[in-house]
Amino acid sequence: ITAAATPNVLIWSPNKIMVPVTISGTATGTGVTSISYRVTDEYKKIQPAGTAPVGTDGRFSFVVRLEAYRNGNDMDGRSYTILVTAKDSLGRIVTTTVIVRVPHDQQ
Repeated sequence: ITAAATPNVLIWSPNKIMVPVTISGTATGTGVTSISYRVTDEYKKIQPAGTAPVGTDGRFSFVVRLEAYRNGNDMDGRSYTILVTAKDSLGRIVTTTVIVRVPHDQQ
């Protein structure tokens, strides 16, 4: 399974706006039947979860809304981890993670 986020760094400025982030990728195997996701927020505030449709070719795409905000004293910025799980027709499960950040500053 592969997955990537667009954007992978939330746009500036950290103004508490909920920003749509597209997660897309491909899951290959013996008939991938489902894609699920769970967001873990290091601040433990934003934690959406759900499922996404998967095409017959294993491609998937979904949108999560993440808060463009970080604490001013958090020098490495805020991190969101999106765990993506694929299950195939034989019941096998594979996972991957995607990291999305709200940087401390524009550098």
